[in-house]
Amino acid sequence: MKKISYFLVVSMLCGLSAFGQYTMSTQTVIACEGTLTDSEANQVNAGYYDHNENYSFTICPPNTVSITITFTFFETELNNDLVRIFDGPDTNSPLIGGPFSGANMPPIVVSNGCITINFISDINVSAEGFALNWIATVLPPTSPNISLPTSPTCSTNVLNIMLDQNIHCDSVATAVVNVGGQLNQTVTATAINCVNDSTNTIQLNLSPGLNESGSYSIYFETYYKDPCDSIWILSSNISFVINDCPLQVNLMTNNDTICIGENTDIFVQVEGGDSTSYNYN
Repeated sequence: MKKISYFLVVSMLCGLSAFGQYTMSTQTVIACEGTLTDSEANQVNAGYYDHNENYSFTICPPNTVSITITFTFFETELNNDLVRIFDGPDTNSPLIGGPFSGANMPPIVVSNGCITINFISDINVSAEGFALNWIATVLPPTSPNISLPTSPTCSTNVLNIMLDQNIHCDSVATAVVNVGGQLNQTVTATAINCVNDSTNTIQLNLSPGLNESGSYSIYFETYYKDPCDSIWILSSNISFVINDCPLQVNLMTNNDTICIGENTDIFVQVEGGDSTSYNYN
């Protein structure tokens, strides 16, 4: 019988953001942090946006929780050249900012996920346009759950563990893997079944091996880079029981010599397995 329990820990080691710099156009980007300016496409006035523009710029990193837009410059033709901000992946999403025009700086705008910035200009007057920064917040990664595809038995010295999500194969080389319990093990971890530097299966080579019955645990800790290039420490723990190893039994007596017909007390010392389940006859 195998008894298994789990323990999960997530912590962030440091944070770096995937940064992008863009001019206004119709496109979708996944950068978690960046700057956006108007198109600066005017052929007469350098640095101005052009006439008859209609662009929708969508920011949508994976697992986005929110995106904060902060304008750093703003000047458009009042009432005619407009910036609108939508709470979602397109202009069919709810409007959460604007229409903004003129020379007043728009307020900070925060979305509930992906965000779309739409700019429309008319046929006549243009201006210097706008500049803004954004920064996204994404969901933290979750620690992988560990499972044992094959129940370990006595004398096992090679053990495969499976994760419920893929990790980079090269991250296994720097992972912390401990196997402890009845006999603490020296562990060498190797990523197997790698495809495009990704796997969910890790082979553990154990020394001296699971040679005594009892409770054991596997602790696995590795690094994970989220879509915004922040580095997280993910750790998981699984416990199991080996109960098919032979018991180690020593019979002892207080007398050095026992003659035929004499009585003596015999003591038994047993190691291995679950001591609460021992029976003596």
